[in-house]
Amino acid sequence: YYTHFTSPIRRFADVLVHRQLDAALIKQQLNNAEPESVEFYRLKSELAQAEEDIPDGSDLQHIADHCNFKKYLSRVAQEDSGRLFLCIYLREHPQEADGVVINVGQKAFAVYVPEYGVESAVNENDMQPKASSYENSDDSVAVVKWND
Repeated sequence: YYTHFTSPIRRFADVLVHRQLDAALIKQQLNNAEPESVEFYRLKSELAQAEEDIPDGSDLQHIADHCNFKKYLSRVAQEDSGRLFLCIYLREHPQEADGVVINVGQKAFAVYVPEYGVESAVNENDMQPKASSYENSDDSVAVVKWND
């Protein structure tokens, strides 16, 4: 499954950058124009209009912060959506996969399953082991199977 969220607020950030670039290009042309020429006054008028469309520093910072926060929320929604669809799929199609214990606590441990790119906490109260074994080799391996 693939879900992609496109945030309109990101496009607004792009519009602001384009407005700033446009003003900078007009300013460069104005600096190269012959003073007091028709071209000079036309560019001066264009620059005034372009700069009018650009928020001042504090407003621009507020807009940038807002755009970045919305982009963050969009990414979180996309990731949550992917996890949700994976959970639905795995509920309907149980799988066996290798996991790596990445943290151990008193009554729980965290497991990362590379095949699915997910990390999950496993609480001892949630486990009803069907079987377990311990293999002693170069790498210590514990095999635990449980019902959900």
